[in-house]
Amino acid sequence: MFEPIGKEAFEAACRKIDESDYVIDTGCPVGQMNAMLKDVLEYAAEKKKIILKKPDIDTLKSLFTGE
Repeated sequence: MFEPIGKEAFEAACRKIDESDYVIDTGCPVGQMNAMLKDVLEYAAEKKKIILKKPDIDTLKSLFTGE
């Protein structure tokens, strides 16, 4: 069952962002159930994280291989 993203899930996502160098925005449509995705991405931007918007596979591979 789908439920709206709540405060607890948002805070957990923010903690993971704090631990991360990159955030991947897959371009998922934002609707009523996942409206807080916008807030998660704003949080990442405020923390000066690199946000990859709908990256292709080669971009993702380069993060791990350094190529």
